[in-house]
This record gives sequence, structure tokens and C-alpha cells, in this order.
Amino acid sequence: MLEAMEMYRTPTAGEKVEKLDVHEVLGRTEKPFFEKLSSTRRAYVAARLGKDPLAGAEGDLERADDVALSLRGRVVVITGASRGIGEAIAVRFAGRGARVVVLSQTTQDNPALPGTVRGAVRACVDAGGDAIAVKTDISDEGQVQAAIRDAMTHYGGVIDVLVNCASTHFPQRCAELDVRRYDALNDVNVKGTLLVSAACAPYLQNAKNPHVLTIAPAPRADKDWLAPHAAYSTSKIAMAFVSRKLHRELFSSGVACNTLWPRYAVATAATNFIGGERLIAMSRTPAAVADAAFRIVTAPSRLVRDRNFVDQDVLRAVGVEDFKPYNVDQDVVEPVDDFFLWSSERGLPGYAAPPPREAASGDVVFGSQRRGHETQREVALVLIDARDLATRLDTLRRALLASRPNRKLVVVAHEDGAPVARASRDDRDKNTALFVGDMRVAANVPKLVELASRAFYGVDAVVDALAHRPPRPWEPRELSAATAVTYGKHFDVCVRASFLALRDVLPHIAKSANPVRRVVSVTPPPRCEVFDAEPRGVVALARAVRGAHLRGVAAE
Repeated sequence: MLEAMEMYRTPTAGEKVEKLDVHEVLGRTEKPFFEKLSSTRRAYVAARLGKDPLAGAEGDLERADDVALSLRGRVVVITGASRGIGEAIAVRFAGRGARVVVLSQTTQDNPALPGTVRGAVRACVDAGGDAIAVKTDISDEGQVQAAIRDAMTHYGGVIDVLVNCASTHFPQRCAELDVRRYDALNDVNVKGTLLVSAACAPYLQNAKNPHVLTIAPAPRADKDWLAPHAAYSTSKIAMAFVSRKLHRELFSSGVACNTLWPRYAVATAATNFIGGERLIAMSRTPAAVADAAFRIVTAPSRLVRDRNFVDQDVLRAVGVEDFKPYNVDQDVVEPVDDFFLWSSERGLPGYAAPPPREAASGDVVFGSQRRGHETQREVALVLIDARDLATRLDTLRRALLASRPNRKLVVVAHEDGAPVARASRDDRDKNTALFVGDMRVAANVPKLVELASRAFYGVDAVVDALAHRPPRPWEPRELSAATAVTYGKHFDVCVRASFLALRDVLPHIAKSANPVRRVVSVTPPPRCEVFDAEPRGVVALARAVRGAHLRGVAAE
């Protein structure tokens, strides 16, 4: 896939992108897949009757009881189902009797991005199923709530399956990523997944076999995949963190929350943007993910929970041995690896190993003296909330100046509603400059960084000490009850403004001649055990995203 990233391109204006025929690609695999699935069911039944002593233990995906070959009457909500993987899942499910709710905001054909909600509904009906389309911007809480209400009015008060598939794809480095694309990544991939899951949660708890399946990789903040596109990779990893927290919150209601990710590149519009026809020919069709998704959501929810599946592993567990029908070009021996998986990796991706523990310290250790550099001037930029100036800044100043008396400090403080300005420093020494502005406004961030870089003619290091705001009494602790207001409160400054500030300050650090150039963020590492320990759902998610951002910036 690294080779594919080097071929990154954007379709030129008016260029037509060929869309795979969803019925054709699903038709290739339907008969062999369901024959294997049927034999798996017979093998399990034989084991229960004592005729097959070699059957696996109860709970194994390939041997689970009640292997269903149908979704008849089940209500399935799928986001991003107007094209690609989402459309393939919708058509596969509809063909097996599901009543599909297609959520997407694409209503008009686009030559460079083919597929609409109406086209997806027609494909579901042509497959023999029932479907409705609701035009929805999943980053808008009002539209999401209205869409789910409309779907429940049409199909009743139960959602059996939710598939979080909608995703935006901009694999670019920090310095190349503009605000519009950064917002699109997080509004759709992270916020959208969160809002749709929260809206569907009450209806899922009424189902007999409820599933939430998120098309995302395992929650592993691997620096090798964060480095070339930190914002995109973080947004996809965050979707897996959402699934992980939902599992813990909905476990008692019997809702199974899992993730699914393709082993190889899938022929979608995003793949075409990366490598054009050459990469499409070396990819798999969306049928691989659709068939694996069908197998997961038809398993008993009590047996398959909090798992991070790879489509090839699921299909192989069913008994599929010939994967050529899943390839775009069936002569290709092995397709191109997808994101977040290595070519040597054939099984379930594991979680990141924790970094070695450092000695406990109450101080911030930041660039200690090095022989020959005791007198060298250094400028450190501190990002902080204005409410913390009186309590935290003095502690940071003492820690930063203790090891390097010649350091200059430039403090950029966020204050709601404040214009960008240089603040009074009557109580500061001449080695400290203070700037204040509302960092929720994206246009203010580069202005503040530029002022900070001019204060002492450069920036050599950054300390990001932006803290999450304290919870309010009305704020829900559960991720499954989160609102757009809660999301914005914890993401707008500590995550979004933090990333944009680091993006804008990186060129200044790159120009520094100082031998010690560092970015330090006061945040927990993006590891699963740390994420699980934080009881506040949105805060845990924001901290995981913030930590992954830092790891990506550091790797870049």
C-alpha cells in the first residue's frame, strides 16, 4: 500500500470514474459463499447431535449456533451506502430479506464520484429486498435524529443492525491538509459515527439480535500509518475507539459492537483517487467486505462482541478457499494491501504495545542542558487555556526555565470570544510574551502562531497544555448518549485547535537551528487500556484522538 500512496492523485475536472456493477460483483461470490455458510451450519448442527466430534467450541465464529442464512424482516441502518462498500453491504443484506435504511447525502450524480441514495435503493429493490433512502448529513445532529425517526415511522421501533460505513478519505500530511478537509474527516468519520450510533442506541436495545458493525481498523495508533496521513488515520482509528466504548456501554443490553476492515485494497472511489485504474485492477471488490459483514451480523450477538475482524479471516472461517472471485482482476495472484495492515500480517491485528514506563516526576522535563549549548537561546511556544493561566502557567514556566535559563516563552492562550491580540504582561518578565484569541475559530489559529513566531524571531519547541473542559451536570457521561454540543465542547479546542496549531507551527520548528526541537503534548497515550480507564465517553475519545494526532505529528 505504500506504493499506492506514492501514486496519490486527484481526478481532473470532468473526469469520469467507472463504478463497478454491484450486482455483478456480488453475483460472483453469492453461490459459493452461501454454500459454504450452509455447510458450516450443517456442521454445527451435526456437532450438537453428536455426529461431529471435531466441531469447534461454542463461541467460535465459524461454529456459532443459529448461523442464519437470511436477514428476513430485520431493519438495517447503513451510513454511506450510496456507493462502494456501503452500497455492497446494503444490496447483500437486502437480497437476504433485510429492510434497509440508506443514509447518505449524495442525491445527484457526479462523474468523479458515482453513486446516489436513489441508485442504492434501486439496487436493493432489484436484489429482491426492501429499502428506503433518507438524505442525511450525518455530522448534523438534527438531520440524524430526524432520519432515524422517519425510518422508525416507516419500519417500526426496532433497529436490528447498524453499519457505520460513511467515511471521508483525504490521506495527506499535516502540512498539506487544509481546515476544510480536516473538518470533513472528523465531522464524518468521528462525529458522524458517534451521532448515528447515539441516535440508534435506544432502538437497538429493543432488538433480539442487535449488532453495531463499524467499518474501521483495530484501535491501534501505529506511527507507521499515522506518519503519512495523521489526520485521516486518526479519524479511522477513532471510529474503532467509538466501537470499543459502545461495547462497554451497551453490553448489558445485548448489543454486539464490532469492527471490520478489508485485508486488501477495495475498489472504491477513494481507491481510484489514490491510484487510478492501475490500483483498481489490483484491488478486491466490495463483495469481500459485504459477505464478511453478513456473516458477522447473522451470528448471535451474545457470542461475537468487541472484536476487530478482517474480512479475509471471516471468509476463511466460513470455509472460503478460492478468493479469486473477490478480485477485480481475477488473474491477480495477491491484491494490494490495504491501509493499517502489513503484507506480512495475515491474522487479526493486535493492539499497540505500551511504551516503556518513565520515572515518575511532578515536573515537565523539557530539553535539559547539553554541554556546549547552555547559553544558546531557545524559544518555546506554550498552548494553554486562558482559564489556566493563573494556575498552570507558573508551574510550566518553572519547569521549562529550570533546565535552560535562556529560554524565551511565547504563550498562546485560548479564550472564548476573544479577538486575536497581544495581552498585557505586567506580571511577566521580559522573556515571556502572551497572546490571546478564540482558537475555536480556525482562521485565528494561524494568526496566533504567526504572532508567536515573531515575538522572539522563531520557535524551537512546543508545549501543548490545552486541557479538557470540566464536565457540566447536564453532560452525559455515556458515549451512546453523546450530543453534538458535548462533542464540540471537548473537540473544538483540545483536539481541533491543537492539531491546527501544531500543523502551522511545524514549518517554524523545521527552520530552527537548535539541536533540541520538540513537541510535547500534555495528554494520555492513545492506548486501549488508557481509553477504557476514562469513564467519560466523549472525553476518552477526545484524548485518544489528541494522543494519536501527536504521535502522527511526531512520526511525520
